[in-house]
Amino acid sequence: MNVVGVMESPNAIRLARRLASDGIDVLELRLDAFHDAPDPNLVAALPLPVIATVRSPKEGGKNGLSDRERISRFAAFTAFVQAVDVELASREKLLPVIEAAHAAGKRVILSFHDFEGTPSLKSLLAMQRKAAQSGADVFKVAVTPRSPAELGALLTLLDSPPIPTALMGMGRYGKVSRLMAAACGSVLNYGWIERPNVRGQWSVTELRVRLNELRKGAA
Repeated sequence: MNVVGVMESPNAIRLARRLASDGIDVLELRLDAFHDAPDPNLVAALPLPVIATVRSPKEGGKNGLSDRERISRFAAFTAFVQAVDVELASREKLLPVIEAAHAAGKRVILSFHDFEGTPSLKSLLAMQRKAAQSGADVFKVAVTPRSPAELGALLTLLDSPPIPTALMGMGRYGKVSRLMAAACGSVLNYGWIERPNVRGQWSVTELRVRLNELRKGAA
């Protein structure tokens, strides 16, 4: 049940230094959220593995970065992190990022985000297969279930996945989806460090507490 703390500001990077002792496992660096990219050496000095992402504006990215700007930010940080996260839809345009990461022995996460709803199970499974066929080490999906049926469909992605899969919901079912997904085998489970940016997120410390309770209850 790897808990991932999301860093979206210089202050979040400072706060992240204390999280290793709070049972947090991984950090995500949202480089698109920074007006000026942080010092890579500060990131390299963090006491936890770091995932770098430069989110596309089409999937929730901030500051309206172009593909060229996104590639540049990834290039500046790939050597200092342990993994990169690129949207599945951006795979072709950001192929240099993926190739550089694999060449450097880094893990590659291919992801999909929908802040309005949840695609059909057929579509989600097709994305999962495509990510696996594209050489991803992990497939990540964040969507917005609008009914128990859609939440159940989302969790189906964890039933014998072709590659390790991380999933989470946002909105009304966001918090419960994240606990259920972690209990069902989601390999990365995200929480906020400084403040939530979508409805349905736990803080990383709350998420770790809840997951520990689930683990003890299952023992």
